[in-house]
Amino acid sequence: MRALLLAALCIFSAPLAAESLTGTYGITGYDPSTGEPYRGKAKITGEGDVYQITWSFPIEKKVYIGTGIRQGDTVSFVFLDQRAPESPGVLVYKIDDDTLSGKWVLLGRTRKGSETLKRLD
Repeated sequence: MRALLLAALCIFSAPLAAESLTGTYGITGYDPSTGEPYRGKAKITGEGDVYQITWSFPIEKKVYIGTGIRQGDTVSFVFLDQRAPESPGVLVYKIDDDTLSGKWVLLGRTRKGSETLKRLD
């Protein structure tokens, strides 16, 4: 009986592994430099709590890349436009099921953009 109770305690007290963020996402956001909304797609890959992300914006013909670290229900990325690597930025998403939402800012700037990613697959 003790062994059964101990086994049950171990199972129910073990921390649950966080669901992977790997996948494809639809993007909606707001760019403070243009004052305009934007849309695109993002692809996240990763291992453990470290992630790689690629944001694609076909209308603007831009691709951004980033590397991030997940901690609990937050994932933070450093990112840059592949064509303008001298202007990196930082973005922090709050994770809520299949949606990531957060704020971003470019190096040396003070106006923040906002962005939401919704899982497509």
